[in-house]
Amino acid sequence: MMKKRLLLVFPDISQRSLHKGYFHYGLAHISSYLKQKVKDIEISLLPVYDKDFCQADLSDRIKKFQPGIIAFTSTSHSFPIVQKMVKWVKESDSNILTACGGVHVNIDPEEALLSSGLDVVVCGDGEYPMEALVNSWIENGTIPDKRGLMYCKDNRIVTNGYAMVEDLDSLP
Repeated sequence: MMKKRLLLVFPDISQRSLHKGYFHYGLAHISSYLKQKVKDIEISLLPVYDKDFCQADLSDRIKKFQPGIIAFTSTSHSFPIVQKMVKWVKESDSNILTACGGVHVNIDPEEALLSSGLDVVVCGDGEYPMEALVNSWIENGTIPDKRGLMYCKDNRIVTNGYAMVEDLDSLP
């Protein structure tokens, strides 16, 4: 069984000088939800604001934290950074599952999946799909067929629609 470690990456170098200490609310919500729902999970947030962030920086973070899953959030302007970082992840450790959600993915999830090297894209609200993904990947190394998860299997795209949290008050 893999370690229950999830690295959440917020790649947004455009915010570098404007928002010192800024964090991504979507990733914060997913983190708090998973900490409540998944036993013994360790989550680390990696905000990338430095345009000089490089493959060695990411490889060092992977070696230190040893995540089983690395999940990104992305707007359209930051998606090229995600594509580059996914490549770096796979070069560092091809066993790490990569996932991405966010605005860019929700606009065109199929294009995001096929153009990036990602293992899975998260469509819609990420709390429930990420819970299912973390549990399934950590327990048995599989991507579950759950609403909100899109991935490739046997040379075809598996799509399960968009996930939605109906009762926002149910979230931590």
